[in-house]
Formats: sequence, structure tokens, C-alpha cells
Amino acid sequence: MSKATRIKQAIRITVISTLVFYFGLIALLNLPVVQHRISTYAARELTRLTQAEVSIGNVDLGLLNRVVIQNVQIKDRQKKDMLGISRFSVKIDIPSLVRGKIRISSVQLFGLDARLNRAHPKAPLNCQFLIDTFASKDTTKSEKSIDLRINSVLIRRGQIHYDVLSESNTPRRFNPHHIGISELSATISLKALQTDSLNAQIRRMSFNEQSGLQLKKFALRATANSRGIYLHDLNLTLPGTIVSIDTFTVAGNFTEPDFLSDTQTTYMGRLSASVTPADIACFVPALQHFQDSVHIDMAFHGRGKQARCNNFYLASPHKALEVHAEGMLDHSNPSQPPYFFGEITQADVDENAISWLIHNLKGSTATVPDIVRRLGFLKFRGDVSGYPSQITAHGILQSLPGQLNANMTMHTDTTTLQKSYSGRISTNNFELGKLLAKKELGKTSFDLELNGLQYRNHQPESHVKGEISSLEYNHYQYQHIALNGNFKPGGFNGHLSLDDENGKISIDGSFVTQQAVPDFNLRVKVRDFRPNKLQLTKKYEDTDVSLNLTADFSGHSIDDIQGKINLDSLFVHTPDEAGNYFLPRLQIDATQLTQHAEVKEIRIDSPFLTGSIQGKYTYHTLLKSMEKVIRKHIPSLFPEEKQKKGKKKPAELNNQFHFQFRMENSEFFSKVLNIPFDLQMPATFSGQLNDSLSQMRINGSFPQFTYNGKYYESGTLLCESRPDELRCQVRAGTLMKKGAMFNLSLLTRAKNDKLHSTLYWGNNTQLTYSGKIDAIASFRQDSSKRELHTRVDIQPSQVILNDTTWNIHPATVDIAKDSIEIHDFLFEHRDQHLKINGRLGKTEADSCLVDLKNINLLYIMDMIQFHAVRFDGGISGKVHLRHVLQDPVMETRLDVKDFSLNHALLGRADILGSWDKELGGVRLDADIRRDSTCTTRVTGYVSPKMKGLDLQIQAGGTPLSFLQPFVENIFSNVNGNVHGDVRLFGPFSQLDLEGNVKAQMQMKVNILNTTFRASADSVHIASGLFRFQNVRLQDTEGHTGLADGELRHTKLKNLSYQFRFNTNRMLVFHSEKETPEFPFYGHIYATGNVFLRGGDGQLNVDGEVRADNQTEFVYVLGTAAEATNSGFITFVDRTPRRKQEAVKAEVYHPLNQPDKQEDDDTPTAIHINLQIEPAERANMKIIMDPSAGDYISAYGTGNLRINFFNQGNFQMFGNYNISEGIYKMSMQNVIRKDFTLQPGGVVSFNGDPKAANLNVQAVYTVNSASLNDLIADASSSRGNVRVNCLLNLSGSLTSPNLTFGLELPTVSEEDRELVRSLTSTEEQMNTQIIYLLGVGKFYTYDYANNTGQTDATSSLAFSTLSGQLNNMLSQVIDNQNWNVGTNLTTGEKGWSDVEAEAILSGRLLNNRLIINGNFGYRENTMRNTNFVGDFEAIWLLTKNGEFRLRGYNQTNDRHFTKSTLTTQGIGIMYKKDFMNWQELVDWFLRRRKNRSSQQKEKEDQKYLPQEALPAAREKRESNEKQLYKNMEKSYYLPAEWHKQSYIQLTWPHADTDWAYMLDEVEACFVRLATEIASRQPLLLVAPEFPAALADFPYRDQITFVKCPTNDTWARDHAFITLLEKHSDPQLLDFCFNGWGMKFAAHKDNLINSHLFKTGVLNGDYINCRNFVLEGGSIESDGQGTLLTTSPCLLAPNRNDTLSRKDIEAYLMERFNLRQVLWLDYGYLAGDDTDSHVDTLARLCPDHTITYVQCVDNDDEHYGALRSMEDQLKTFRTLDGDPYRLLPLPMPEAIYDEDGERLPATYANFLIMNEAVLYPTYAQPENDARAAQVLAEAFPGREIVGVDCRALIKQHGSLHCVTMQYPESVKNQIAQ
Repeated sequence: MSKATRIKQAIRITVISTLVFYFGLIALLNLPVVQHRISTYAARELTRLTQAEVSIGNVDLGLLNRVVIQNVQIKDRQKKDMLGISRFSVKIDIPSLVRGKIRISSVQLFGLDARLNRAHPKAPLNCQFLIDTFASKDTTKSEKSIDLRINSVLIRRGQIHYDVLSESNTPRRFNPHHIGISELSATISLKALQTDSLNAQIRRMSFNEQSGLQLKKFALRATANSRGIYLHDLNLTLPGTIVSIDTFTVAGNFTEPDFLSDTQTTYMGRLSASVTPADIACFVPALQHFQDSVHIDMAFHGRGKQARCNNFYLASPHKALEVHAEGMLDHSNPSQPPYFFGEITQADVDENAISWLIHNLKGSTATVPDIVRRLGFLKFRGDVSGYPSQITAHGILQSLPGQLNANMTMHTDTTTLQKSYSGRISTNNFELGKLLAKKELGKTSFDLELNGLQYRNHQPESHVKGEISSLEYNHYQYQHIALNGNFKPGGFNGHLSLDDENGKISIDGSFVTQQAVPDFNLRVKVRDFRPNKLQLTKKYEDTDVSLNLTADFSGHSIDDIQGKINLDSLFVHTPDEAGNYFLPRLQIDATQLTQHAEVKEIRIDSPFLTGSIQGKYTYHTLLKSMEKVIRKHIPSLFPEEKQKKGKKKPAELNNQFHFQFRMENSEFFSKVLNIPFDLQMPATFSGQLNDSLSQMRINGSFPQFTYNGKYYESGTLLCESRPDELRCQVRAGTLMKKGAMFNLSLLTRAKNDKLHSTLYWGNNTQLTYSGKIDAIASFRQDSSKRELHTRVDIQPSQVILNDTTWNIHPATVDIAKDSIEIHDFLFEHRDQHLKINGRLGKTEADSCLVDLKNINLLYIMDMIQFHAVRFDGGISGKVHLRHVLQDPVMETRLDVKDFSLNHALLGRADILGSWDKELGGVRLDADIRRDSTCTTRVTGYVSPKMKGLDLQIQAGGTPLSFLQPFVENIFSNVNGNVHGDVRLFGPFSQLDLEGNVKAQMQMKVNILNTTFRASADSVHIASGLFRFQNVRLQDTEGHTGLADGELRHTKLKNLSYQFRFNTNRMLVFHSEKETPEFPFYGHIYATGNVFLRGGDGQLNVDGEVRADNQTEFVYVLGTAAEATNSGFITFVDRTPRRKQEAVKAEVYHPLNQPDKQEDDDTPTAIHINLQIEPAERANMKIIMDPSAGDYISAYGTGNLRINFFNQGNFQMFGNYNISEGIYKMSMQNVIRKDFTLQPGGVVSFNGDPKAANLNVQAVYTVNSASLNDLIADASSSRGNVRVNCLLNLSGSLTSPNLTFGLELPTVSEEDRELVRSLTSTEEQMNTQIIYLLGVGKFYTYDYANNTGQTDATSSLAFSTLSGQLNNMLSQVIDNQNWNVGTNLTTGEKGWSDVEAEAILSGRLLNNRLIINGNFGYRENTMRNTNFVGDFEAIWLLTKNGEFRLRGYNQTNDRHFTKSTLTTQGIGIMYKKDFMNWQELVDWFLRRRKNRSSQQKEKEDQKYLPQEALPAAREKRESNEKQLYKNMEKSYYLPAEWHKQSYIQLTWPHADTDWAYMLDEVEACFVRLATEIASRQPLLLVAPEFPAALADFPYRDQITFVKCPTNDTWARDHAFITLLEKHSDPQLLDFCFNGWGMKFAAHKDNLINSHLFKTGVLNGDYINCRNFVLEGGSIESDGQGTLLTTSPCLLAPNRNDTLSRKDIEAYLMERFNLRQVLWLDYGYLAGDDTDSHVDTLARLCPDHTITYVQCVDNDDEHYGALRSMEDQLKTFRTLDGDPYRLLPLPMPEAIYDEDGERLPATYANFLIMNEAVLYPTYAQPENDARAAQVLAEAFPGREIVGVDCRALIKQHGSLHCVTMQYPESVKNQIAQ
């Protein structure tokens, strides 16, 4: 073989061998056994390499260029599935590999299931071991070229899961720690991948993610090289979203390391999308409801690190929402963060878009919030710029309410990434009220700067500074509200102020509420705050408020508050100064007394309120705690609630605290809070609550207060729980109209599901209204229905109405949920009764019968509060009630006897009534008949619900006197009858009338004081109008006239009238005496026309009349007071003490309030304008001097015009021509003569009647006067002649010129000439006239100058006359307040020096007006007038006379002045008496005032409730038992014989029950005062210093305190004193209620507090007014033993709620006693104190008891006093020894004028320091025996008797009117 052949053959064999091997190998590899072995080998090797379990199902190598691997499973190191592939195939181009290129024609990956996880975010993946196994171990870097092409990559059914096992899942939300991709499908083509280029295409990709994200399609084409990146046809499709980017290019040199920073790098792109936000709800859950699409367009380009968006557009489907914007981004400076800028040129959201957004964000069913709807639309224009850490936004936001301007910057902390905001927000006239839908809010304007606004825990906080320049609230525009501070939710720190013209407020400080313990530290200043003008309230009109407030406290509520709140200088200023109020301070201190904050204390301190709360308390559980206490005794009332499943068991109640408050005054409530509450005396409120012991005690005392104009006193509240029962007591007294007191007491006791209640009430007037109602309520719970059933057992009771005793019989009332059943209720008095039986319910079967017999209709009207008119009568009949509680029906027929309306008897009434549900009242049909001539028919209704009535009245002779109350200001004594139809209708307080009637009427016209009869055929009545036409008038004398007119009213009030009268000689005016309003009187008969018009306090009388002949008109020039000076009337009250008092409103109580009608004292303004023509026989009388009796009485003619105004002038015009008459002349009330007026005289009136001009001549005739008396020469003889004394009056009416003359008509001319010569001078003429008028003869001239005897005789005669006049006047004027005297004398010159003198002095108006007068007549030619007078009037402005008003007229003595001058004056005087110079100095330096101010601080502490002071001194130890133990160590009740300082007397006066015997009892009190003051100091209490002690010899021993008093019984109303070994005494002020509310004690009950405030007593004031105790009811031996009587201390209306055991326990604790001795027997007839112990038995020194012993078997006291004596023998001292008993004699019986026995007793003695004062009764034997017994009991003391018969007339004695005070009580600075 050739070599070539061999070569060929070798090649042929080689090729064939190779082919055989290749195909053989392929065939071999396709053998299942081989493939299995390959897969097994591969799996084994991979397991070895990876150290993990790997399994391969099959390996298929096809033609050596295709590999198919199936069922690959790889587990992680924890043996869990990590990777699974169903099929993986790859086809490789092998020749290309030879050329160094990788060409893969296809890759297929089916059934991929990758489950990757890591334990925590920083742990390695569970596949990390695979990565590490196949990672290259070559660490040298070498550049390798890549040339890869994959024509096709198919992925189907892929799943990829990634989980961080430590992180929790978030269903429906994308979570990067838990990614779960399923249904992964992709078709990818990698056309070229080389080292410097890329060409790839994602034809389609889709998958589902477990959060809900669905990628429907993702496709793009991408090419890249070193010069750029190009993306084309990018398409992203979600279920409702399509995003398209047609082109996105980036061009530049990518080979550079930082090509993005290269300015040569450029990029650009365009995006268009229709986005449905709900598709990405897995990323933003809030978008889950956003199913509508949003269109977005955006184009952008850039260079390097600078990018710009030229256009950004966003729109809703209908373009209701549109946004246009553009912006840029610049990061070209590497040293700075990137900067961006964006401008929003348009952002519009209309009303539909807002609704569209809400529905897409919240769901289609969501409603648009009202506040969003009210925005209307939104428009924003602005820009955004800055850096990532600092973004600034500036723009304008517009909406329907207004526009906001904002400039905000957002800062981001680069370390913490915390964001904060700063900037400014402003607006002008923004309609905030429209936005918030608040009518009270209006427009606002503000400019606010925010600094550091940031969110912490999703809450904003910021520093805010700026001004709210205006804010409209309640139609008021607030101005200038400034803010400067840090704000965060629930907190603020900084400054807040308001600077408005109606208020300035400044707040500085901080408060934080959103922290574990809220904290407040504030300072508030308020100035000129006017809440009314600020429209904050309708109250406080024209009121300014200023205050300072400092608050430094922490806590959520009152339960955990700690710190202080100080209110400083609260000032309320009102237009009325009386409404001003100033509060200097109000401080609230809250502290925790224990470390664990369980025991807390709150203290309040202010001038008006002080108090504290101390202990464990939780405010919101207080009611539950009180329910718990009540449930213990009445479990059915508050049953325990069953625990519901699933609900927490309520916390255990743990309140355990006590509290005490004292209110000094109520001005804060009345003036600041406008609460109509006025406190006259301090009130206290205290108590305690203990949940663990189920104990509660509440104690309140309100001594005097007024609420809503109603006065109350002695108000007490006591509620106390005990182990076996719960007790409550309420007491109060109220001041009724006219001054009467009405007392009310309610006592309740709860025990064993029963409530025992007793109600007492009573008054103290002559007509008694009192009573007692006792009832027991039993409670029961129906367990099945959980309903409460109550049974009320009414106990037998008595009620006194109008002094009539009514009985309440036993009855029961069953109360269930829907019914009230009444059994046998009977309220009766003799033949009167009210019976009730039946059931009040809702069903048809529920009926009730009310049986009435003779019940006074007035009672019923009072019950329904109907007082518009007064109905009277006795009602009998039956009332049927059915289903009252639902759709009530009432049927009744009543018979009313003596039915009357406004006291007008209408007759007997037959009334049918039925209930009208709609009206809420009774429909009536009444037939009323008095007799055949008087019938009335009434139909209609009366409705309490509508508070009105509508009645049709058919009058057939109905009496008209019922109109009297409506017309009482015009007419009186109205009577008559009426026929016709009238309708009475309207609200009760605004009744009206209408109808037509005929009337016969008689009435008295008040202004005229004249009675007329009227007959009207037609009276038309319309709403507000009575019209009268052709009314025939007749006076009482039969004269007639006619009247027309009308009377108008407003709901029967505010009457006005207009009448025209035509009279014919009718009596139109009738008066017997002038009044202050009318200075004239008389009887006027007139003919003519008169018009009357009046109303609203006005009356006008106009007319032209002729005064007919019977007229008598009297005009008084003097005043009414001058005319009545001689009228003295004294009213003496003879009512004995302690018999129901006749209360007078004007004296009974200082706070008396009469009826409102009586409050209006404004007099009617009366204008009278009359033209009067007097008839010839009409008489006119002018009284010139009412006291002396000078007057002119005349007949004549004339024409006079009278203008009279009772509040102004009285004027008369015209001339009165006198035809006849008299002038009664009085000369100093001594000479009275009637002068006859001569015809032709004239009285001219030109205005003021007092200034009328007189031109009148009068004559008085002396029928027989001897001319011989003219001369002293007895030899001349002339006979008796008639002498006419002529009087000429001219000039002013009030001070006329008088000239006298003589006329001798029967003598010769010679005699006339003689008389003329002897009366040639005025002095001579006056002398003769006076002598003729006074003596009836001429005065004799002694020409021989021998006048001594004549003058002496004349003087003697006049002296005798003076004495006779004095005696006469003394008999006429019988009054101890007046002294009257006269004196007539002649001087040295005889008749030329005659003097007549009158002396007057006296007191008026309760001695407040003092008058002294000295009037006289002196003859002297030097004077124009010979009348002289000294007059002085003093008005005491204060009762003690310190301030006085004085007026005087003083005549200067002519002998010194030589003239007629007088001196007048008026002034104010201040008068104060001092006993020594020291008193004057003390008063001047105001030492008392300084002392009282020093005392005030003490007083604030002393005026605490009785438990407070010891508690404070012991540092408020909470254990009450320990407190009393501390008291026991120091305090004791001294015996009466302990060393004393004061003895107190409360002096009797005219306003006490002693008024009828005041002189007698004052004599007894003067004797007592003398015996006391002569031995030791006397404390005297009275409204005024007693006049009886004016010259008292021991005045320096008296300390006087001015104070209002009811009576004189000091023993019972004075302090009871406790002594303390090393401290001040305690002055215990117990409640004194008039011996069990029998008598008024409201003034006496306040004496102690008044005494303490004056500073005369030294000690600590202790308020014990929650316990009634009188000093006369207890006796003490000073060693711990107290003697008392059970009839007194256990009497009703004292301490009813307490048992004997309770009272004894109280006394033991209060007085630190060791035993209480109870006397159960003994009494004195006539005693009204319920057997005070000081009238029966007395403790004395050395274990001695003196007692009253009765040895007369026939005496009514024998049995009781014998039993008392036997009981005294059983008493033992503390040492166990019996007492030494000393019996006192029983006085003989003493009776008063009514035959009532008086309580005379010798046991009522007073122990003093060195004496014993005991009462005597003018019974020498018994008086002496009593003195002997007392001397034995008190050896070494003087025994002094005082006659006390006067005292027992008011049922008391000596000890009762006195009270001793121990030595240390007298204040050494008191004078």
C-alpha cells in the first residue's frame, strides 16, 4: 500500500471511527441507563460540592449541542426545598464557541420554583452556599471580552418567593421582606451583548404578586453603547393602567467614570399614561377605592445633572381636576445638594372634583364631609423650590370662603430625616364661619408666622407668632389678637393677648395636657373686659371685668391635681355703684399628703369662701359612693347591676374623705355670676364619706339668705348614715309678706328598705298655719321585671289652717311603674273633708274618686297658683278620674255654697266639669244663683297647662263689687249689679274682657271723695276697653247728671280713662280735712261740665262750673303738719308674750317686703284746671293760721280760675267780692274774737293763693263799755256805751297789714273827741283794742302816775289767767312726749309792756323728731310786729342720735340788739358721748379699727365649723376619735360659780313682747343692772342704749353693744363657754330656734356672731348651729357632770333626728363630760321652754343640788315634782356618792289677767362672784325661806333678792334674762 493509500485509509478509518464514536456516544448517551447514571453522578457530585441535597431527574444530551435537564430539586442546608425546575433546556452553537463567541439559539425555563429566604434582614440567603461554591476562586482581575447572543429566552409557569423569616406578613400590601411572584411568563431576546454594547428586547412579560399587584404586560426595546442608551416602545400595562414611553434617550461618553456629571451627557423623553390608582393599592392602600383613571402627560429633557420638565399635565376624566406645572432640577454643583424649582401654573379642583376625589378615596358610599363641601372649589397658583433638605413653597390657595397666602419652607434633618416647616400664612376677610358652619363665627383676617412646625407621633407642633387682626364672633369683630409661643397638641408655651376696645387679655406661660400628668403654668391679666359688648352673653350690660390669674398646677382632673391657682384683684364695675364688686384674692391649693398620692387635699381661701377637701377621693365615683350608702338602707331604690358577660368588673369604690367649707358672703355669686342669691350670715357646709365603712355625713348651715328675692333663715341640712339607718334633716324659715315667719322642717330616716318621713311647718301670726305630716314609704323590687314598687303608709297627722285643725287619717298609697293606687285617704275638719280612693293609671280600669265636702275654693286656687282673681266658697261634690297617666279623663259635679268673686257674693254654684286633654285643663259649665234677681251662667275652660282661661259669662243681676280690685285706684266701695254677656279670657296674668252689659252701679270716686249712683243702659266691653254712653248719675242727695266716657286697660292693668260729666247742682267734692296733697277741703255743689282724664300716674280735671249755694270751700294757708300738731294718738299693744304674735310688717323684721302693689308709693300727678263762678250763698273760708284758728269765712260773688298741681303749684286767679262774713281773729291763742266782715271787701288772687291781696274791713262790737275807764279820775261819770272795734286788713293774705279803729255810734261828739284824744297814737289805739277784746272795757290811764297798784293788779290778773290756761292745756294734751305751757304778764310799764308767751316741746316719730318752741307777744313800739318766737327742730338721722339734722329760728332780744332781727339756720350735727378723755383719744386714733383688723385673721380661722378648729390645731389629723381625745385633754365646761368677767343682759324695748308693760319690766331690769354692775362688769345688748340708764350710777361698769333683738332671754341665746387650761376660751354658738320654733328668734340667733365681731369677747368662735341648745337647759359642776331634762332636749323641733343616746354622746364629746344626769320628771305650769332645768333643779358647790319641792297635795305640780325629787335621790357623783339635796319652797300660785298660772320659781337664781341674785315674788315667808336655802348652798356669798313678778308675766325669771361669762372671756381692750 502506498503511503498515500495508507494515509487515505487511515483518514477514512479515523473519520469512520470518529463518526462511529460520535454517533455511538450519542446513542449511548440516549440510553436510559446511561442518562440515569449521568444524572445520578451529576447529582452526587453536586451534593458533594454543595454539601446540600441535590436531585436530578434526567439529563438529556442531544447531538452534544443541546442539553435538557428535568426535575431538578435542590434543598438548602435545612433540608427545605430551595430550587425546583421542571425543565431546563439550552441549545448552543458549538462552532461559535470554537471561535470564542457564545451563540445560544434558545433557552427554556419551565416550572421554575425558587424559594429564597433568610433568617433576618442581615442574615445570608439560604442559597448563599451555592453562590460561594461556584464563585470564581481567581482573584486576579482581567478584562475579558464578551460576545453573547441569545435568540430566545422563554420562561413559563415560574414562581419566585423571597422571605425574611423574622419579619411579619402584611396581607394585601406589598412587603419587600415577603415577595411572592407567581404565573411568571416572559419572552426575551438578547440580540447582542458585548463588552461595549447591548441590544435587547422584552417582547412580553407578566406575573402576579401576592400583594395583589398584577403585571399584565411589560415590553420594551433597548440599545446601549458607550455613546448612549436608547429605549423605545416601553409599554407597561396593569389591569386599569397603561403607561407608554415612546422614546427615552441618554447620550454621552459612558466610558467616563462619572458620565452623569458630564455636561455633554444629554437625555430626553416623553411619557403618556392613563393611571388607575387602585392598581397600585398594594403600595398605597389608601388608593384601593380609586377605580377611576387619571390622565398624565409629561415631557422632560436635561444635560448632565440638570433636568427640566417643560410640561406636566394631570387631569381627571371630565377635567374637573386639572393641574399644569413645569420645573427643573440642578445638581451640577457637587458640593451642594441638588436644587429644584417647580411652578404650578394651574391647579383647579371644582366642587364635582372634590366629590369625585372623596368617593374614589373613601368609597362610593362615602359622604363628602360638610367642611369639604363648604370649600366649594380649590385653586392654587404658586411655586415650589429648594433642596431635598429645604423645600420652599409659595402660593395662593383660593376657595369659596376666601383666599390664603402661604410661604412655607420644609426642612429635613439629614441625620434623623425629621421634617419641620416654617413660613407665613395670611388671609384677609376669610369667611371662617361659612367654612365651619358656625353662625357665631364670621370673617377673619390674620398674618401668622410658623417656625419649626413638625410632627411628633403624628401630632403637629410649632412656634407660632403673628396677629389675628380681626375675628368676627357673635356678630362682634374682635381686634388685635396676638400670638407668640410654642404650640403643640394639648399644649402652648408663650404669649397670647387680645387688645380690643372692649377687652384686653394677656396670657403668658405654658400648659401641656398630652403627657402623663398635664401641667399648667399661666399668668393671665384681664382689663376692661366687657362680655356683653363682646357679644359673649346677654347679661352684664355695661359691665367691665378686670382680674389677675396665676395658675401653677398639674393633673388631669380634680382627682390628681397638684399645685396652686391664684385669682387676684377681680374687679367688676357696673353703672350702678351698688353692683360693683372687688375680690382681692381667691386661692386654690392642691397637695398630696402621702407619697402614693392616695391622700390628697384641696384648700380654697378667699374673702367669700374658705374650705378644704381632704382624703382619698375620685370625683367621677362620688355619686356611686352615695348610691352605695343609700343602697345599704334602701337596697330596692338602687339595686346592684348584674355583671354583663364580656364587661370588666367596675373598680372598687374607695372614697374616704372629709370636707368643710364656709361662705362668708354671696356677693361673688350675685354680682359676678348673676345668681339671685344673697347671704346675710356666713354659711357652712361640711361632711365626710367613707366607702369602706359605707358611712356618709353631710352638714350644712345657712343662717340667713335670700334667693330670688325670697328671704330664708335658720336653714340647716343634716344627712348622716349610721350602722342601722340613714337620717336626713332639712330645716328653714322663710319671711312671708307682711313680715310673718314660716318655718319648715323635714325629717327622714331610712332603714330596712323603708323611709320614714316627717314634715313640720308653722308660722307665727295671729292666724295659725302649721302642721305635721308623717309617712312611711316601703320599697320593693320585682325581681322578675326589675321594677320598683313603693308603698306609702300615711300616718295620722294634723294640719292647722287659718286656726282650724284638720286631720289626716291613716291611708296607703301604692306606687308602681304605671299606676298609683290610693286607699282611704281622708283629710277632714268637722263637716269638711277631702276623700280619695282609687287608682291613677293608664288603663280603662284605672279610676279614682275624689269626694269633696265644704272645701274652701280659695285653698284650691292657691294650690294651682291662680291668683289673678279671688274665688271663695265651700265646694262639695265628686270628681271622677280615669286613666290619668295616659289620656286622662275627668268628670265632676260640684256644689259651691256662697260662691264669690273678689268678695262679691254670686250665690250658690252648680258646676259641671270635665278634663280636656288638648287644653290640659277643665271645661266648666256653671249655674250660679243667689236669688231670683241674681243669676250667673259661666261656660268655658280653665287650663293650668296653657296657664289661662276662657269663660263666657251670662250675667243676670251679677253683683259688680267683683270689679273693685281692678279699679281700686279710681273708685272704691263699688257695688251694684249687671245684666248682659261678658267673656273673660286670656292667660292668668293677662286677663281680658269683652261683651255688652247694662249696669246699675254705685261707687265712690277716690279723688273727689264723693259717692255716685250710675245707671247705664249700654256698656260696651271690648278687648282693653269699657265704653260708657249716657250714664245717668245721681249724688247721695238726689242731684242728677250725665256722664260719657271710656276706660282703657292692658289686660286689666295700666288703667286709663276719659269721662265727661254734666252736672246739675251735684255734690262733686266732699272732704272734711285738708291733706298734704290737697290744702283745701269742703263741700262743692257744682253745675256745669267737667272732664276727667287719667292713667299712668296722671289725672287731669278740667271744667267750667258754677259753685252753687250750698258750697263750702276751705283753703288752708298753713301746712298740714302745723294743723295737726295737737293730734296725739298712742297705740298700745296689750298682747301677752308667747301667745301667737300679731305680726306687723313695719316692725317685725328688718327685711320685710310688702306686696309689690304697695311698693309703688309714687303719688298720682293731679292737675286741676277749673273755671268757677261762686253763687251768692257759696261760702269761702280761708284759714290763715291752722294752729291759732285765724280764718276768714265769707259769702260773695266773683269769677275764679283754679290751677292745681299736687306735685307743683296751686294757683288762683280772679276777684272774690265779699258780701258778708266773719273774720275770726286770734291773738296768740289767748284772745279769740269774731269780726263781722263789711260788704264791699275784695280778695284778689293773682297766682299763689298765699300771696292774695286783701282789702277787707271788719267790725267787732263791745255792747257795753264804760267811758269812765278811760281816765283815772273817779269823779268824772260817764255811762256804758256800745263800742265798735274796727279792723282793716290790707296787703298780703299771709302777712296782712292790720290797723285798728274805734267807733262809738251812740255817744256825743264830745265823747268821741275824748276817745280820739286818748287813742291818738297807734300804741294807744292798740292798747285800747286789746283791752276791749280781752277784758271788754277800756284801759284806764292813771294821770297821777300812780300806776304801781294797777300794774301789779294787771300782772297778777294775767298771771292767774296764765295758770288757768296751763291747767286747761295740760288736760287737753295728755301725752308724755309733750310739754306745753303759757304765760301772760305785764312788765314794769303795765299794759304798755304786756307779754304773752307759749312754750311747746316734744318728740315725734319714735323719738326721732325733737321739737322745741317758745312763742310770745311783747308790746313794744320799736317793732313792726310784736310776735316773737324761738323754734328748733332736730331730726335724728341715726337711732343713737350721733348724726342729726337741725333747723332753727331764733329771735334776738330787743334789749340787746335794739332791732327786730331774727336768726335762722340749718345744719348737720355729729354728737358722740365719751366717759373720759381716754375714750376720746382711743376713738380719735381709731384704735378699735386697728384691733378689729388684727382680730380679722383670727376670726377667719375661728369662724370655721365646730370640727375644724381642733382639727387644725392638731394638724388636721383625719381620725375623728383621736380629735375628741385631744379635746378631752384640755377643754371643760365651767360651773356657774367659776370666776366670772361679764354678766350679759339683753334689754327690753318697744319692739319686743314687753311693749305693753315696758315701764314695769324696765324697772325690774334697772334693779338687776344695779345689783350686777355694782359688783362686776355688765355686758348690755340692745338696739339702742336704754334711756332708763341715762343717769345710771355705775355707767363705767357697762359695756354696751348695739344689736337688733327679738326678746330678752339672754340665758338661751348667748354663748356657752368652754375653758381651756393653756389657751383662749371657746365661745360655742348653738342654734336658738325660739324653744322649738314656737316663736321668732331670727334676730336673737345672730346676737352672738355680732358680739364676737365687735371684739368685746375674747375667745375662739365655734359654730355649733347644727345643734339646738339653750343655756337654760343644762347645768354643769365644772368637773365633768352635766344636769339636764329629757322633756326639753328630746322635744320636737329641736334635735328630732337624734335619739337620747345620740344627744348624750354629742354632749359628752362637745363638753368633755364624764356623765350626763337626765331628769325625766318635773315641770312648771306656764313654762313654755319644755321644762328648762334652771327652773327646776340647780347644781351647786360641794356636790349639792337645790331643787323645787312641792308639799301641797292639791297643787297640780305635786306628783311631777315628787317624782323629780325621788329621781334626784338616785343620782350619784363621779365618786359614787349621793348628792346633798336642798329643797327650795314652791311659791304660791300667781296668775295673769287671763287666769293663766305663771311659772314662778326660786330655782331661777343667778350665781355671781360674790353674791347670788334670786327672784322674789312679794311672798315674805317663801322669799325668806328661799334665801335661807341659798345661803346654805353658797356660804360666803351675799344673797340678794330681786322682785321678778314682772318677768314671769312673760313666762321667765331672773336666771333666764342673764348669762355669765368666765373670767378670761372679757376682752381687756373693750371699753
